[in-house]
Amino acid sequence: MPLHEPSGRAHNGEIAPDGKVRLRRDADGKLVPVLPDAKERATSEAKPKPRQVDDPRSATVRNIPPFG
Repeated sequence: MPLHEPSGRAHNGEIAPDGKVRLRRDADGKLVPVLPDAKERATSEAKPKPRQVDDPRSATVRNIPPFG
């Protein structure tokens, strides 16, 4: 049975979410993956929706579509 040997890479097996990997050459000429920067984004909160006013029509008129 083979022994588990770590690959020695800092980011083993991680690829971009879209399935594409960007590569660049380092100082030795080897290809290394370019990992996307983990940018923190500010969270935004939605404003509460204004309250809907009650329909002044009776229940019968609200549920039956108009004729004509």
